[in-house]
Amino acid sequence: MLKLLKLNKMTFKKGNIPWNKGLTKWTDERKLQKKKEKKKEYSREYEQRPEVKARRKEYRREYNQLPERKLKNKKWRENNTDYYREYYQRPEVKSKRKEYYQEYYEDNLDEITKQHKEWYENNKDKRKEYMQRPERKAKKKEYSQRSEVKAKQNTHNRKRRKEDSKYAICRRVRENFKDALKLYSTTGKVMSTSKYLDMDAIIKHLTPFPEPRENYHIDHIIPLCKFNHDDPEQVRKAWLPSNLQWLPKEINLWKGDRLILPMTKEQQDKLLKRLKKEQKS
Repeated sequence: MLKLLKLNKMTFKKGNIPWNKGLTKWTDERKLQKKKEKKKEYSREYEQRPEVKARRKEYRREYNQLPERKLKNKKWRENNTDYYREYYQRPEVKSKRKEYYQEYYEDNLDEITKQHKEWYENNKDKRKEYMQRPERKAKKKEYSQRSEVKAKQNTHNRKRRKEDSKYAICRRVRENFKDALKLYSTTGKVMSTSKYLDMDAIIKHLTPFPEPRENYHIDHIIPLCKFNHDDPEQVRKAWLPSNLQWLPKEINLWKGDRLILPMTKEQQDKLLKRLKKEQKS
């Protein structure tokens, strides 16, 4: 027993092995591992803080604007085009980019709209030449014929028609103009619609819009059939603001292609009552 006590109390001189050396090493490793895990967890939590994300984002934006960094990025992109092409085709990257651009567009709508207007004003000829290219026309036609694109556009148009009265009237006038050319013209449209229609003047003339709009038609005081739609000047006269008026749809259908002088509100109400009575009987 005394020998065992002496062995336990032995001094740790050079060359002597302590009895708990292995245990101490294992304990130190466990402590170090726990410390590393705790540090990782803190770093993960720290990086997810909004203020840290914003700070890093701002730093990266400033850093990427440096001339040497721009040059380095440009060279890297030129040497890794295949990687870029494959990277941007990944579904998770597509969804992430779409979400980012949607958020950016909503936050900077006024600035983006202003930039687009300025660019269009300064590059009218360039844009016109680009839009007339055969490959551009073919691509646009192919895109617009896709079923998912048609469905998306229809949904957007229906929603906007309900919310924006001015947009709804513009669409109605343009559709009526398109139908009139199909019905009365043999040559079709020979120049852009804006050359025939002064849309701002038409909207101003038809303001205020009656409510509910679906109960009214935009009527031509002098009917369209009285004009030669192969003559651009005659088409302009047919669609002058002074030749347009609001009429209840029942009266407009009754009027048809007849030339009738504009009616007062009282005359319209009397005629509307008479038409409703005739319809019931």
